Amino acid sequence: MDEILRTKRQIGQNYTTFDAHWLRVLGFGVNLSLVDDTLIRHHILWPELPHKLQYQTMQYTREPYYKEEGKGWSPKEGLDRLMKYNCKDTLVTYEVYLEQEKEFHDRR
Repeated sequence: MDEILRTKRQIGQNYTTFDAHWLRVLGFGVNLSLVDDTLIRHHILWPELPHKLQYQTMQYTREPYYKEEGKGWSPKEGLDRLMKYNCKDTLVTYEVYLEQEKEFHDRR
């Protein structure tokens, strides 16, 4: 996993200011030059708008609001609900990234 984090491109929301720190604390090497952070990209594209993933989901995708699905989860419920929520976050982040790529291309 360390080799992947150091050598492969990654996409994430708030990755550079949250995920990367936790991964480093766990001992992984994160190569931020290979990271596309949709939060930072949204700051560049739309500095005046909110930058949370729930806002970008509304702006860039057709996914209905799902952020409440991740709140209040407990281990007693099992992992299914949490995993479904995490999968949605991952897929939405990738979809947002693809739409941002189009915007960056159109602004050239």
